Amino acid sequence: MRLGGRATKRGTKGGGCFKQQKSICCMFKFKLGKKDHRGVRYSCRFGNQKWLLITIKQGKYRGGHAHNFEQVHLLLSGKLAIFTQKGKTKRKIVLLPGGVYRAKKGEFHLFKALQGCIFIEPAYREKATLHPTWRKRVEKDK
Repeated sequence: MRLGGRATKRGTKGGGCFKQQKSICCMFKFKLGKKDHRGVRYSCRFGNQKWLLITIKQGKYRGGHAHNFEQVHLLLSGKLAIFTQKGKTKRKIVLLPGGVYRAKKGEFHLFKALQGCIFIEPAYREKATLHPTWRKRVEKDK
């Protein structure tokens, strides 16, 4: 599956890829991953890095975990509330399109879509540590 239409000599067919000739988004070949009522997860490779493009429907949750490495999320569209906790310190961040959230190593993060969202993040194989209560919101939301 190609997100954003099929590349042609004049740009794209179907209005995707921002209608720019040789647009970088046409270089990504996204494959459909998991799909549920919360949204869809796509994956692709760019060089040696695997990437995830994730959609979240309005009002739905994702995450509720921490990683043993720093993780970066770039919001492409929508409005996203991010709840974080590291030790006893809790924060709430609201991202708008173009906003970047950098989850520190060991920082729990929970996403809630205030509007339908699309974001991209690098994918790694390491297991996440689940938050004792936040992950329940994500599981309940399934």
